[in-house]
Order: sequence, then C-alpha cells, then structure tokens
Amino acid sequence: MQENSPNSSPLNDPLFLYQHAVQHPDAEAEFLERIYMHYFDDTRPTTLREDFAGTCAISTSWVNMDQDNRALAVEIDYPTAVWADQNVTELLKDRAEDVIILVDDVINISEPQTDIVASLNFSALIYHKRKELVAYLKHARQSLTDQGIFVMDIFGGIGSTTLGIQERSLQLHIPNHIDPQKVTYQWEQRSYNPDNHKIDCRIHFVLPNGTEMKDAFKYDWRLWSLNDLQEMMLEAGFDYSEIWCDKYDSFSNQSDNHYLPAKNYPDRTDWIVYVVGIKTSD
Repeated sequence: MQENSPNSSPLNDPLFLYQHAVQHPDAEAEFLERIYMHYFDDTRPTTLREDFAGTCAISTSWVNMDQDNRALAVEIDYPTAVWADQNVTELLKDRAEDVIILVDDVINISEPQTDIVASLNFSALIYHKRKELVAYLKHARQSLTDQGIFVMDIFGGIGSTTLGIQERSLQLHIPNHIDPQKVTYQWEQRSYNPDNHKIDCRIHFVLPNGTEMKDAFKYDWRLWSLNDLQEMMLEAGFDYSEIWCDKYDSFSNQSDNHYLPAKNYPDRTDWIVYVVGIKTSD
C-alpha cells in the first residue's frame, strides 16, 4: 500500500480513497449496536474493539455516535495507524482520546475487554488455516465482556470466485476543488485456487486526470464456508452463532440492505453476510 498522511492531497491518498469507496462507518457503527441490542434485551453497548482497524473509521463513528461510547482500534501497520490517528484527531477533536489506537497484532491484545469485537471488511480471511482462525476466534471471545458479541463479514456465491474487475464511479468533494472529482474504484479478483480456497484480490483507483493507482491494496485471503465458520465459532467457545443476511429481490436484482438473523443461507450469485458469535457468560 502506498503511504500518505491526511494532510497530503486526498486524491493521492489511498487510505482517503479507500474510506470513501469501501467503508460506510456510520451505518456500520449503528449496525453493530443493533446486533448487540438484539441479543441482550435492548441493552446499549458502549465499548467497541475494531480489529484490523486500518483507517479506524468505524471506531471514529462509534465514538461520535454517543457521548458514552469508547473504542479500541488495533492495527498492525504503523504508517496506517499514524494516518488513522491524525484522521481521528481531525474528525473527533476533543473526543479523539476516546479512541485508543494500538499498533500490534490483534492476537496480542486482550485487554481492555469490550462489549463488541468487530472484524469487518473481510479482514479475518487473512487466516488460511483452520487452527489459525479458531485461535483468533478464541482470542476474540476472551477479549469480550461477559455479555458480548464478535462480528465478522464474509462474501460468497459463484461470483466470489469469478475472476475479473468490477468498477464504479465516485464523486468526491475535495478541498480546493469547486466541482466534485470523479474517481473510479476498481475491485479485481485476480486469481482463485479451488484446492485451497485462496483468492488474490486487489483494489485500484483511476484518478480524475486519468492516472491509475494500481494495487493500492492487495489481499491474500482464504474463503471459508458459512458452515465452517459457525463450527469454528462453537469450537472457539461462543455459546452460539448466527448468520445475518439481507433480503434480495431476484426480479429487481436489488437488496433491501437490512440485515437480520437468517435460518437459510443466501442463494444467489453474490452475497455478503455477517457471522455473529454470542458470548453470554465467562
């Protein structure tokens, strides 16, 4: 990944572009709160741990959502953590101290315990071996309060292993530019190995002047089945786990984008679901 600080030109900053192209932190923070309240009788959670935090955007939105909220963000890449720290300070001002950023491997951090541990943007797919992912899930469970949830997302369906590039245009409002700037976001699935389920994914950007920012982000992931993930949740000690899905209209090819616990797994070409592990006691 290329390096930049929030004070550099945003159009040359891959983390800025990633935040606007990929993340929806306000919606994700509200969603995490909703999941927790679903399992614990409408009790409001106040503490969030964001693993593989990157820009720390979800932690920032979490703290901004309520005066009582606090967040712990864990990011192993130092330049990214520095960028995030500057960005958090700029966005939260005097509440920036309510986001603690730790530069470390998530497996090394177990305190303080939080109500929610979140591993979003498919980050947990970095674990290619079952024993590695189970070890991480066990650690995540230990990092939760007595009533807590672990939330991760995963993508699947036939489209998840189809090679190629998908793209969409973004209209970004940039300081010192009167008009919105068009940036093209490209998601590439470069290779997939059906024997070990490893997939090579890339993010590229095309800037307003036509400059291509190739391989702004690269991912070496392992795709897991939903059955495998739920089994591993139980193996890791969670009391139970559930899949949260949206509803999809096959006629309009539209999702309602409202995720709820689902008894049946999604049956469509492409899907993104959330796997939730619930801890009800220590």
